[in-house]
Amino acid sequence: MMRISPTLATGISLLAIMLAAAEPVLAQKPDSLPENFIEPDAGRMRLAALVSLGTQQLENDDSELAMRTFELARELAPLDPRVHLGLGRAQLIRKDSRIIVFQALERLFRRDNISRAIGHLKRAVELAPGWWEAHYWLASAYMRRFDQSDTEQALEHMSRAYELGGPRREVILKLAVLHKAGGDLENAERILRKAGQDQDAAGDPVMELELARVNFYRAKYADGLRYYWKGVADLVTREQMQPYFSDLAMLASKEEHEQYRSTTPEQAGEFFRAFWLKRDHELGLSPGIRIIQHYTRLQAADSLYRVPFLRRSPSLHPSMAYLPEEASRYDDRGMIYIRHGPPERVITQLSEGLYPNESWIYERPGGQMVVNLVALKGNFDYQLVTSLTAAVRNYRGVLSGIGHFAPEESYRIRWMTELYDSRMEVGGGVYSRLASRPYDPFSHLDEYEMNINSLRWALTSESVPYPYTERLESSYDLAEFRGVNGGKSIVEFYSGVPGRAITSLNTGTGYNFEIKSRIELYDQAWERVKLYEQVDRHTTTINPHDLIDRQIVGLGRLELEPGDYHYFIRIGNGGAVGVFNGNLSVGSYREDSLQASQIIAASVIFPSPADSGTFLRHGLEVQPQPSRTFHAEQTLFAYQEIYNLVPDTSGICNYRITYSMALLERERNVFGRIYDGFRTLVGARPGREKVILTVEKAKAPLDEDLVTEDLAIDISDNENGLYELSIRIDDLNQRGRSYRRNARFIVRD
Repeated sequence: MMRISPTLATGISLLAIMLAAAEPVLAQKPDSLPENFIEPDAGRMRLAALVSLGTQQLENDDSELAMRTFELARELAPLDPRVHLGLGRAQLIRKDSRIIVFQALERLFRRDNISRAIGHLKRAVELAPGWWEAHYWLASAYMRRFDQSDTEQALEHMSRAYELGGPRREVILKLAVLHKAGGDLENAERILRKAGQDQDAAGDPVMELELARVNFYRAKYADGLRYYWKGVADLVTREQMQPYFSDLAMLASKEEHEQYRSTTPEQAGEFFRAFWLKRDHELGLSPGIRIIQHYTRLQAADSLYRVPFLRRSPSLHPSMAYLPEEASRYDDRGMIYIRHGPPERVITQLSEGLYPNESWIYERPGGQMVVNLVALKGNFDYQLVTSLTAAVRNYRGVLSGIGHFAPEESYRIRWMTELYDSRMEVGGGVYSRLASRPYDPFSHLDEYEMNINSLRWALTSESVPYPYTERLESSYDLAEFRGVNGGKSIVEFYSGVPGRAITSLNTGTGYNFEIKSRIELYDQAWERVKLYEQVDRHTTTINPHDLIDRQIVGLGRLELEPGDYHYFIRIGNGGAVGVFNGNLSVGSYREDSLQASQIIAASVIFPSPADSGTFLRHGLEVQPQPSRTFHAEQTLFAYQEIYNLVPDTSGICNYRITYSMALLERERNVFGRIYDGFRTLVGARPGREKVILTVEKAKAPLDEDLVTEDLAIDISDNENGLYELSIRIDDLNQRGRSYRRNARFIVRD
């Protein structure tokens, strides 16, 4: 019999549980059963009818009716293995409404549903040892039980079912899961690969996901990614999608959970690619790294933090953060581990009067994140808590309900003192005050507030490894213009970093620094269509910190076909990274309609020779403000290009241009908030619109039927807030032709 590491034996994949909950319809008649399981006068036809009816009831997930039917069959033929198989399967899917503590006690004494199922299925194997189906279901039942020794038994019987030639897909999947749970990843991969070669798993996304897991666990990351995305591409049903989503459910936001519920199999590829690419870019990782990291953490959580009963995780008030409603196979330590990886330190205090407890400490750029966990329901099930006082047994509150001379008071104080003394290094003085003054309400409030902040941080964030441990204060903007090459558009990409955030090298005679910018564009099928990277190296005698809010701006130009895209942007300086993502729609410019470019919100515009200037556009140096954030004492410059005005007989374009402004939201004091420049805005947004300038102009067009417009706008009287600038063009040479563009910006002190 194959031996399995006890530590790894509990690491059975969620796939096993999912398959057990939705088992395939398998044949109920063994190939060569003896004929003497029923007396001739008992009625073989009646037995066959009962077995058939019970099987149908199992297919309908009606375990209670199936139990009654197979009990009747057992009265007719107590030695028929089909009867015991049916009874075992019925027990295996039987619902149990009793609370977990009673289920746990029954499991301890082998009186729970799964143990009863194992008893019947073992009897079926004894009666028909050459019947693959009896071995298959017995192995499946052992997989459902939590004991370490059960994994050995499950592997033995699933291997026997495989040898006896049971249905390839179901047997192979579970056999691979069992090898993986026992740490035998090589054999798990061998079985799955052989299935693919035999065409038993060709194009099967669940098989491909299992192959991806095994390869991730073996540190064969390229193969893991290849199998993962091959499986995603092969998804054709919602049932096949579910194991992929279950693996990432703990990371998904509320919006992503809602989006998944409405995602069809045809949209699955786009959903899963968007999910992982978004995290790679937001966390400053190369594509594919976050998914590799996630499956590495899943492997550890499977071995270390599994619980015998599915449970709601975490056991906290929902105001802490959004977490999926579905049950979890881990305790709360598993959830935190999957989100943040192993903690830098773990502090625990075990003594009489305390529940088992652990404090996990993560060092973060914004300070320590300390998460407290207490095993309130037993040693196997740690729960997140909002106060360490939860670790004191039978604790009812030290602030009320306990008289100063209550018999147990001194013991409670001693336990609390031990508990908090062990965590003085973590609490920054709070735990020290609690240990010395356990009745101090302010110390309790400080501790509670500190724990609440750590919990919110832990439940709404994901940790990433070095080197991207610091966020760069940065911003970006995108502006679209008419192109000249076959209907394509030109998109200008501006990256900006305020001087105060720049990391530079002081050479003694000046300052050297560089800013790296990168934009990746994907089509709607998440195929990359464009990659732009740029490194701007600067040498200056001015300390960039003295520039404070002044932006160091980079420029990139991309030529794009009209259409809808996803974009990811990364801006780096000195080891810190700023990351952004969003959707953009690139417009189509036609010669038969009046149109205009998007508006550049600029810090300054001035005439420039045609052969010089980084931000040169048709003789003007237009220096963008990527953050679209302006101080009230600054001047807001707006630049726009107008296309396809109809000239009169003398070649002059006559048009009216109207600038309007509306306050959308007051006190929007957020530096660097970016509003998608590619969102087409028609008409004014909510708010009271104020016309700031209307003027009629006559201009000879520049090349390609183009005129440019720029305006310096005084915003010194504007209160802090979010504004929208609207520019309307009316063609006076052809009545009824007009066009309007909007742009948002922020005014702050």
